[in-house]
Amino acid sequence: MWPFMREFSAVRSGYFWIYLIPALLFFLFNGGIFLFGQAHPKDFVSPAKTQHIWGFKNCLAAVAGFAVLWAFQYLPFLVSTAPGFELIGISLFSGMLPLLLFVYIPEFIVLIFILTWFYRKTGKIYRGSFMITSLAIWFLTAGTALNKIISQYR
Repeated sequence: MWPFMREFSAVRSGYFWIYLIPALLFFLFNGGIFLFGQAHPKDFVSPAKTQHIWGFKNCLAAVAGFAVLWAFQYLPFLVSTAPGFELIGISLFSGMLPLLLFVYIPEFIVLIFILTWFYRKTGKIYRGSFMITSLAIWFLTAGTALNKIISQYR
């Protein structure tokens, strides 16, 4: 189900470096400064309990918007009407974006849990942010049909 962790081709490794900086900024600010600075939860009795509760809350914060988008698109479709974006007249968003949420929601849950673990172990947002950014961009560039899409427009 998850098309990830494939080897890089020469073209795909170039895309990795192009996407790395903007994604790193996103995960530093959204995943680091917001989750562990502004929305910093309290510690609990044991480190394991703290990890699980922080991980759950951080995943909820990171994935809630995706889940709302997914529900908006597919709940009307599941009750035998048109998909949500087509119902409101924005069929442009009814294509690949909602389909990618089937991959991105579980991926983000795992990545945010890893981010939380890194922060709890190091007390810094940089290492975890860089690690999950590297994994997310690896999944994006090596594991998707990005080359086929780009080669169509050449």
